[in-house]
Amino acid sequence: MRPDRLPTWTADFFTGLAVYAVTAVPVGVGLAAATTPGFLAHDGPPPDLLTACAQYDGTYFRDIVRHGYQLDPDRQSTVAFFPGYPLAAGCVAAVTGLGPEAALLLTANAAFILALGLLAAYLRVRFPDQPAAFRRAALLALGFWPAGVVFRMAYSESLFLALLALLLLGLARRWPAVILAAVAGAATGVRAAGVAAAAAVLAHVLFDPARGSVRRRLGVAAALAPLTCWGLLGYMTFQAVRFGDPLAFARAQDQWRVFFPDPPGPLPKLARLAAAEPLWDVYVPGSPRHWRMFDPHRSALLGTAFWNPALFLGAAVAVAFAWRRGWANGPEAVLGFGLLAVPYLTRADEMSMASHARFAAVVVPVYVVLGRLVAARPAVGWAGFGVLGAVLAVWTAGYCAGRPMF
Repeated sequence: MRPDRLPTWTADFFTGLAVYAVTAVPVGVGLAAATTPGFLAHDGPPPDLLTACAQYDGTYFRDIVRHGYQLDPDRQSTVAFFPGYPLAAGCVAAVTGLGPEAALLLTANAAFILALGLLAAYLRVRFPDQPAAFRRAALLALGFWPAGVVFRMAYSESLFLALLALLLLGLARRWPAVILAAVAGAATGVRAAGVAAAAAVLAHVLFDPARGSVRRRLGVAAALAPLTCWGLLGYMTFQAVRFGDPLAFARAQDQWRVFFPDPPGPLPKLARLAAAEPLWDVYVPGSPRHWRMFDPHRSALLGTAFWNPALFLGAAVAVAFAWRRGWANGPEAVLGFGLLAVPYLTRADEMSMASHARFAAVVVPVYVVLGRLVAARPAVGWAGFGVLGAVLAVWTAGYCAGRPMF
């Protein structure tokens, strides 16, 4: 790194660290509420700190770190979870001697800090004409985003976000295509939606006239395509060897469903998705998808069941708005829309949009739009951050107390 650039990159890192610290306050409040005896109503004693931060999917990642992968076709199996995050946490555990839960939390929080620093650098490079207030506002919007509570818990979203931030920075700085492809490939080993990163790299190559003729670009894209998915291909190879099925992770997902369609099958599912049924049917009283069916609190504020479709759709609108205004270029728009399309096409019908608010939390153009809006209207924006922080504290408390949240 050139010495004259060191202060700038250092400033990006410390900006990310400061945003992490500030936005950790409501998370800490929620965590304290969930783990303090008598503060929240518990069926039993409140969970300890590590247990509170490794609920739901965190328990599967813990089991992977502790015991490796398992597959049982008749019940939920850890093979449904991609290996990038538990592998990183396992390395942390081996180096530090920490237990699985502590290693998972350390990995997630370190990755989130790294993601914030990389995004600070990306915003500076990608939008050089924008003031520092815009960058701070965009990062604070990400840090206070209520569904982003998972960035600080034993979930894979923070590592995934860090790789997406690295990819966006590389796209903005026009790194060599092979490096971009390698980063995208790493993302495909963390979450299935990482294929959106692969699509963004291929779009970057295909639609860049500076790379030569159309034929040459097609050839480069074809050569890079396997590298853009190396993480996914590696995991499929592991499953083929270990379980005799390279698609075991996809078949295992069938054990996670809250909607049982009539009639079943791929064509009726495609029809329901095309009609956006999972989005609007969540709000139809009496529907088997209605959000109150999956929220024991029966409160829109205390869980994500009500907000999953709204926040997911809002993210799609934000990506479209950013693209139209020139705040997201072609590859960035492909990445944003792809990060939404993959979970929608694969899981929205079976899950009735469950977890889609957290799936949308990694869509970076959302925070670019929010950063622009807040920078233009600071008073309104800071009031909005106060509201987001309060909801983040409530959702953190619910998650850490073991209440159904995602």
